[in-house]
Amino acid sequence: MRNRRNFLKAGLLSSVIFLASQDKLFGATTTLHTLSIMQKDLLYDAKNMPSYNEINPNKYLTLIFNHSRIDDDEKKYLRDGAKWLNEEAVEMYKKTYVSLDANKRQRVLISFSSHEWGESYIHKVLSYMMESMLGDPIYGGNKNGSGWAFLNHVGGSPSPKEPYL
Repeated sequence: MRNRRNFLKAGLLSSVIFLASQDKLFGATTTLHTLSIMQKDLLYDAKNMPSYNEINPNKYLTLIFNHSRIDDDEKKYLRDGAKWLNEEAVEMYKKTYVSLDANKRQRVLISFSSHEWGESYIHKVLSYMMESMLGDPIYGGNKNGSGWAFLNHVGGSPSPKEPYL
């Protein structure tokens, strides 16, 4: 029974977002793909900062989507925000966010953030990215303690042996 439940949760997580405008289909993408590209676009490329792969925010978000203690409304908000971001891209460029080049994606993010709801959504995604960068590596992010090293922080001891879910 538990495996079936996890399968269904994963199916919801990777749900396809169909984008249409004026009865014309512009494309489809998944929530995780959109969030992955968005996170890369939001990640500042500072000297010595951990890379996207070291922070591994997509793996952490997968954990969030499958976490039994994360409210369903929170998960829905993350999925809806990815759809809103794609809708903004379609409105501006007639393409999904993930189909755009980096410069156009930045323009979409600027436009998206000009709305209060868009700014709130970006804040939420950045918060999860920070959790990924600074949490214990057992939760999928902060590979080899790279986020801690960036801040000259020593992680807690003893480190958990398995994720607390």
